[in-house]
Amino acid sequence: MKTIILIGFMGVGKTHIGFKLATHYKCKFTDLDNLIERSEKLSIRDIFKNNGEKYFRQIESDILYKWDFEGVLSTGGGIIELPINRDFLKKCSSNVIWLNPDFESIYNNIKNSNRPLVLMNNYENLRQLWEKRLPLYEECADYVVDDVYFKRIVDVLDGI
Repeated sequence: MKTIILIGFMGVGKTHIGFKLATHYKCKFTDLDNLIERSEKLSIRDIFKNNGEKYFRQIESDILYKWDFEGVLSTGGGIIELPINRDFLKKCSSNVIWLNPDFESIYNNIKNSNRPLVLMNNYENLRQLWEKRLPLYEECADYVVDDVYFKRIVDVLDGI
């Protein structure tokens, strides 16, 4: 099986689905945000607070490029913000799967979270950010899964 990279807006379940996929396929699971937190010895929230989003995006890119390309990788929702990351995702040999439920489902998952972008934005701003990112996710995705049910994702992967 080729490696799998999960992309999509925050709150779509990339980490949860990624872990389940890795268990199902008996392979390694990596969460990019966890790698960033370990590297920086700070939470994502503290990285945003102390150094800003631009710094976070640079660290995110650096770690993405160092990933060892085996198993399943769950990325952060903004991985597609930088053109260099989009180029990487388009050219890598992994299966890039975009988890793409509707915004209302996403908002219900994130509205009470302590994610930096949720704390800094209201409903309408988050919706606008989601809409802005949609074509960027689409640009990078090999496969799109609109209903993020585990069985559906496995069916897509088994058909590859």
